[in-house]
Amino acid sequence: MTAPKSSRTESTLQGNTNMSKVVTFAEQGNGDVSEESLTREDLEKALNKAKKSEAQLVESEARLRTIIDMVPSFLWTSFRDGSKEYLNKRWYDYTGLSLEEGQG
Repeated sequence: MTAPKSSRTESTLQGNTNMSKVVTFAEQGNGDVSEESLTREDLEKALNKAKKSEAQLVESEARLRTIIDMVPSFLWTSFRDGSKEYLNKRWYDYTGLSLEEGQG
């Protein structure tokens, strides 16, 4: 089983540029420890990639909700305890309940 990663941040001042480096350590399944170093540029690239992925996910979710709300049937998902996780727009239009009342 892989142990959670731990990390430390090292900063060094080189000339007028502040260079940052994040070092992460992770225990491998065989007991070895690996080290990964990331520069500020690497971190910025990873952050931009994560932001782009999040924006794509939000857009995809909105398209899916639009499609689900256009289905001429009641659609919902429930948790194991019976409480509702999601109810489509048609369900709310038919019952006249608010979002809070439907989820409860």
